[in-house]
Amino acid sequence: ANLISLADGDPDDEINSLVLVSCDIGPASLSRLFYSLSENSNLQTLDVSKNNLDERAAALLADALVTNTTLVSLTLQETGLNPSKMKKLKDGLAKNRAITYLDLSQNLGLGSPGAIVLCEALLENSTVEMVNLCKCQIDSKAGPTLADLVMLSRSVEDLNLSYNYMGETAVLALNLAAQRQRCGTDIAVHLYDCSSPKKYPDGKTGKGGSRSLRVMSP
Repeated sequence: ANLISLADGDPDDEINSLVLVSCDIGPASLSRLFYSLSENSNLQTLDVSKNNLDERAAALLADALVTNTTLVSLTLQETGLNPSKMKKLKDGLAKNRAITYLDLSQNLGLGSPGAIVLCEALLENSTVEMVNLCKCQIDSKAGPTLADLVMLSRSVEDLNLSYNYMGETAVLALNLAAQRQRCGTDIAVHLYDCSSPKKYPDGKTGKGGSRSLRVMSP
């Protein structure tokens, strides 16, 4: 009922939080929901984790993010995000001026190519403060772009990259980038088990380097 009310823009149903985790929502229903966000002025929190997000739905979500000014928390855990879908979302995330919390964790198909696209979007964004990319199969190829995000972002204060095997070189580069942060941001970078070479199908790594960096910029 809440999903229908939101999609239909019912003025008498001022929903400000919508959690639809593991609801087996099809791509068509997700597309309808995301389309409605363009006009919605009430919703502040949206979680559609563990539902399949296709490319059309991703494109409609991107369009909605360009105009929506109230949604501050967006969670897309295990929604099948991959580099192609991330490219659909890129423009919307870059132009959005409301979201402060973004959770894309446990999207194993995202990988380094998807993470690089996301970083490019976030470097243009000025509101996102917390980003969760835990268990997204990100490797060392995304290291330089992630380091740029840490060093140059105007808004990101908390970046979770845990359980991605990035290797020691990328971890050190992120450490250095946090110390050189140029925008005066107090930034935390979580890198638990990011330098261990052993990786399991669910995205977890074996015993290895675990750390969390917190740097107070001058």
